[in-house]
Order: sequence, then structure tokens, then C-alpha cells
Amino acid sequence: MRKTNRGSLANMFRRIHLANLKSEATGIPTDELLAQDRELRQSINKDAIENSERRKFLQQSGIAAGAVVGASAMPAAANVLNNGNRPNASQPSIAVIGAGAAGMRAAHRLKQYNLVADVFEGGDRLGGRMHSSDTAFSDHVVEWGGELISTEHTGLRNLCKQLNLQLEDVNKLPENMEETYLVGGQLYTEHDLDREWQGGLYELFKRDQQAAPWQPTWDYHTAEHVRLDWLTTEEYLNQAGYSSNHWTHKLMMTNVVSEYGLKDDCPALNLIYTLGWTNRGSGGLPLAGTDERFHIVGGNNKVIQAMADQIGHDRIQTGKRLVAVRGEAQGPYTLSFQDGSEATYERLVMALPVWKNRDVDWDPRILAGMAPEKRLALQNVAGGDNGKLQLEFSSRVFNQTRTINGQEVHQSAISYSDPDEFVTTWEANPASPSEKGVLVNYTGGVRGRNLGGNEIFGPAAASDVNRLLNDFDQIWPGAAAAYTGNAIVSNWYDNPLANGSFTSPRLGHYTSWWGALFEDSGNLLFAGEGTDRETWGFMEGGILSGERVATYLAQSI
Repeated sequence: MRKTNRGSLANMFRRIHLANLKSEATGIPTDELLAQDRELRQSINKDAIENSERRKFLQQSGIAAGAVVGASAMPAAANVLNNGNRPNASQPSIAVIGAGAAGMRAAHRLKQYNLVADVFEGGDRLGGRMHSSDTAFSDHVVEWGGELISTEHTGLRNLCKQLNLQLEDVNKLPENMEETYLVGGQLYTEHDLDREWQGGLYELFKRDQQAAPWQPTWDYHTAEHVRLDWLTTEEYLNQAGYSSNHWTHKLMMTNVVSEYGLKDDCPALNLIYTLGWTNRGSGGLPLAGTDERFHIVGGNNKVIQAMADQIGHDRIQTGKRLVAVRGEAQGPYTLSFQDGSEATYERLVMALPVWKNRDVDWDPRILAGMAPEKRLALQNVAGGDNGKLQLEFSSRVFNQTRTINGQEVHQSAISYSDPDEFVTTWEANPASPSEKGVLVNYTGGVRGRNLGGNEIFGPAAASDVNRLLNDFDQIWPGAAAAYTGNAIVSNWYDNPLANGSFTSPRLGHYTSWWGALFEDSGNLLFAGEGTDRETWGFMEGGILSGERVATYLAQSI
């Protein structure tokens, strides 16, 4: 499997690529095929709306739709050990540090295995980077952090079924609408991007992905992997003939900022793996892209709350920030917390954002017992500099039709900018019946590191909002006039419990230590999205990593 991306730009490339292939086979012009694609998506979304209305009818009629989902789902403890008996009193003691997606799923899965774990969370809430709000805007549930779930994210989707949680279809590109690009002060369309893709971008990424296929690791890579791992994305584009003042160069750099949260020190492999991939031994090149189709009804933190209820709130403590770990390499491990308390455990699961493990004072004996590549990974793994601004509008002003570069464009809420500007936008929930619309600005790089506001999660700074409205008015005329005055910020870069968004490879990481965190051994285990082999960077990665370490512990005890 390949790395899937969280932005929509690669999905646009995927649609263009497939249209090109079909055009070659049928002789139908690419533009006509893209128009057919938009009509198909319009039909699919119409069906989704009808299904949503049916669910509402069933709920209003007193029919528990959740019961139907639950009846078809695998029981939460279907694969437990000990035939479903109470936890074995002789089990080793287990501590889980961090109550985000990974830590909570680890403790939850252990409970399903009839093993007890104590969860310690440094903050005052559960969920980590899964953090929802139903009060920031009157008509919308929004996400301060992780927002979208893709079709292939089966770990999280299956967990929702186990917990009787419903998913809503919030595909980010509704009906026949298109993306808009504001780059270098000029507007560009999907038609403009298609010309660039057919004019050489596709062949560039195809060639280099086949020469350096996904995914290299510290113990599996070639000389070409090394070259592209140490070549910056900007150098790569310049060498390919896309100079820094070319709008396509800027848009590609924006893409890596949206995907990895950084522009500087970004290896060329990041861009290549975003826009093209081949499996080992495969000569094909389907383009990367993930549909980001679903959201949990009521907010993504519903899955955290539901797991907490099943784990038992007496097993979860907040306000317990870990500062030091003492002990032998294989334990037992004495945990020291910021509040002065201590506790000792035989097994330890570290489920912090992986780079936050560096904030812990580790016993030298523990570090000495790690494989060299794992120590190197923990010393160097980094998070992306992403954040969010979300603005409310009195109407969906971003859904309008206008002429750009001679092309009639049915605009959606999806847009991209220069890499040092706002980066990208989408609508928080296109399926919402509200007349109001909430536009999500997912930013990164220099903007992500310099968000204003007096709170990590709270009202947005007026300077940030005004800058956005100026840009938005160029893309969607009338946007500023439709702004309600309500805007919020998610400042993950300055959040002391995260200091970043998600795992983000830097120069040289892939071929120096990448993959060392994917494997489990001993009694000290690392979970978190950055430790999942295929879906690092997503909520799915957190869930799967929690399941992985829980299964490892259950099998080793």
C-alpha cells in the first residue's frame, strides 16, 4: 500500500490522470471526461443526501438506526482472551501514557483482551489530536484537530461500528464543483492544472516513483532513495525545469506544506509519494489520493468518549504529565509525573505524539537497551507545523460560478495558495442543512508557526482573519461581506502537549531511521500515528498503532 494524502490536490491529479488514460483509450477529449466525472460525483452526492434524509426519517420515526449498525458489527469483545472472564489478577501491570487515539485504543483493545491498563494523560481532556467542538458555531460541529476519515481507513470505521457510532458523508468536493488556485496573486483553475499535468508533471513523478518506490526504510532503500531523500523539494522542482517563480512550482510546494506541514527541509520523496506511487515490483502508477469522505456524527471525539466508557473512567487519569522514566531496559519502569507523584509498572506503552517522547527524561539504561535505529528515530522524528482557522459565513458564498482565464468555473470551498500564504481551504461540513457555511483554513509552514490568538483553541486573531478575508474575496467575491464575525483558531504548533500536527519526514529521515518505530519488542512499546507503517499522519494510524501494541502485549503475556 502507498502513502495516502490528506489534501484534495492529489485527488484532482488522480482524476486528471484517469481521464487522460481513458481519453487515450477512447478518443474522448480529457475535458469532456472530466465534465462527466463531475456529473458522476454530483449523482453520488445526491444519493448520499437521500440516504442521509432516510436516516433522519428513521430516527424521527423511533427506529434506532444505530441498533441496525450495531447488529451487523462485530461485538466489541468478540476476540477476547480467557473466554470473556474477568481480568486475570496475575497479569503484569500496564501503563499507557497519553489518552489520544493511540493510547485510548491500546487500553480499549487490552480491555477486550481482558487485560487491564492504567491510562495517564498530561492534559485536562481525553482525545489528543481528536478534539471536537459543538459550541464554537451554533449550527455546526467542527474539529479542532483531526477531521476526515477515508474509505480505506477500516480500522477507525470498524471501531465506530463496534461502538455504535454513525459516520456521515462529508465528501469535500460536492456536486460538479471545482477547486480554485490563488498563486502569485493570479487565479488558476483545474483546466490550467490539467495542462501542466499533461505537459510533464505526470511523467516526472512516474519516472521518479518507479525509480524509488514506496516506502523506503533504514534497512530497505536504494541509492536513488538516498539521493531523493537528501534532495529538497525545491531543488527537485528546479532541477526538473520548474523554477521557483513558476506557478506550478509554488503550487507543488503548497501541496507538501498541506501534506507535511513544512516547506524547508522537505525531501523530494515527500512530494513524489504524495502524487505518484508504485508497489514493490509493480510497474503501474495509480496516483495517490484519499477520498476523506467521512466524519463521525456529533464529532470525532465521540469515539474517544465511547472507548473511555468501556475502559472505565477509574482507569484514566488526566493532569498527569510524565516527566521521567527510571528502570532497567526491560523494566519495571518507575514513572515520575509533573505533580510529584510516582508509579511503577511492568509494561509501558508510550502513546504521545512520537516527537514528544524527547520531553521525557529517560533512564540511560533504557536508552542503551534500544536498537540504535530506534534511538535515532526518537531523537529526530518531527511533527508538521500545521494549524487551523475556521471562519463562519452567513451563506455558502464559496459555492458560486464565475469566469476565470476564459473558463466558466463552478467553484467549491476548496482552494490553494502560495506555500507561504493560507495554504488550503475546504468546507467544514457540506452536507449540513444550515444556511450558514464554515470554511476551514488548513495552514502550515510559516503561517502555521505564527498563528495569533490568546488561546491554543479559541477565538482567532483579527489580523489572521482579515488577511484571510482579503484572499478569500479574490477567490470568491463577496466573501468578506458574508463573514459573520465568528472565527476560531487551532494552534497545534504552540500547544505544549503536541507542538505539531502529525509525523512529518525531514531531509534524510527515510533512509536513516525510518521504519524503526514500526516494530515492537520488549516491554517498552511506542504507539501513535507516527508508529503505524501505512497510515502515519492520520487518525487511522493512531487507532491501528494502539491495536498493534495491545495485540503484541496480549500475545506476549
